[in-house]
Amino acid sequence: MITNEILSTLLFDAIAEGSGISELTEIARTSAFDNPIMITNESFRVIALCAEREVNDPVWLQARTYQGFSGDYIEIFRNSRNAELVLKKKRTILYDVDLGKQMPRIISPIYYGNRILGLITLFGVEHPLRKSDLEQIRILGKALSVLMRQPTLFHTDLSGTDYRLKTLLDNAGVILPKEREELFRKKYFAVSAISLPGDETAREYVPYLQNDLSSVSEDSRHCFLYNDHLFLLLNFGSSRKKQELLAGIQSKLAGFGVSAGVSVSFASLSELSVFWKQALETRRIGEIMEPETPVHEAEHLLPYLLFADKDRKELAALTSLEYLALVNYDQTNGTDVTKTLITYFETGFDIQKTAEQLHLHRNTVSYRINTICHNLDIDISDFKTQRAIQLSELISLWLSING
Repeated sequence: MITNEILSTLLFDAIAEGSGISELTEIARTSAFDNPIMITNESFRVIALCAEREVNDPVWLQARTYQGFSGDYIEIFRNSRNAELVLKKKRTILYDVDLGKQMPRIISPIYYGNRILGLITLFGVEHPLRKSDLEQIRILGKALSVLMRQPTLFHTDLSGTDYRLKTLLDNAGVILPKEREELFRKKYFAVSAISLPGDETAREYVPYLQNDLSSVSEDSRHCFLYNDHLFLLLNFGSSRKKQELLAGIQSKLAGFGVSAGVSVSFASLSELSVFWKQALETRRIGEIMEPETPVHEAEHLLPYLLFADKDRKELAALTSLEYLALVNYDQTNGTDVTKTLITYFETGFDIQKTAEQLHLHRNTVSYRINTICHNLDIDISDFKTQRAIQLSELISLWLSING
């Protein structure tokens, strides 16, 4: 067994040579503990996982898969007597109840002054935990506190991959093709920008939301605070899978009073900052155009994203004469042919579906379509006319809401 003095020398020499949190933890694991070690920050986000082989423990598996924990796991620990000993009294404990019942573990705080910076968890996997582990894990905590009290330098709130993503958002880094293949298994990405609660009390629960979003799927585990929003990266192989991820995200947002903007799908991370800005703008516009919907997709709001920077007069000037004729006819005759035609286009020229959506008899729909074609002399079979009328309807809606 290594002595406390030798372990301390090894760790602080490593810091002097520029080693980071993961390197420091691995030195401690191989030289002193020979058991798996997990390092988390004050928000229970995973910073480092060091083990010789996979650990068959639900806490470890969730940490490895999602880089964090569900709200349920956090609450189980927070509500235990052990949490008070570790987080308030800053004691190192043997945790062998609740989540530690099947596999005992030692939990030790990493702190600086009165501030808790994170936790070290040592799992009893390769051999039973020893009494000497209690003191040596405290030595590791002191070494880690040197690094973790300097978040601007070491970014202790981020995992290694999350830090790489942040550099891309800052336009200060690159991910090479080989790295991309190692880090992300699926072909496509989308970025989500999630607002933070406006109420300060509610903001205390942001770490819970962050962990819950990361636990939606292994393909949504990269979630961190960035510029007063939560950044979430989705990685998927098909449009169907993307919609499944978005459904999971929407369920997690319920009750937090926040909204999310989601970018279009893309394949290269080199333009991550561009798609992040798109997600931010999508969220902003979505809150205006779809106030009852918590998750806003860029594909659904694409015309409005294009309208956002346009002057009102410029947009109004794009309104087609055919659309104006439809609106004028409705205003003069007290009819609703404009909405009927728009719905007719949206249903793929299906009279029955149009009638069902508008709660009309199909004969009423047919009569209105004939009125448009003959009385107003509009050729609705012409693609350019169809597109101009639909675009004009969107312009009209945008101008009415943003008046």
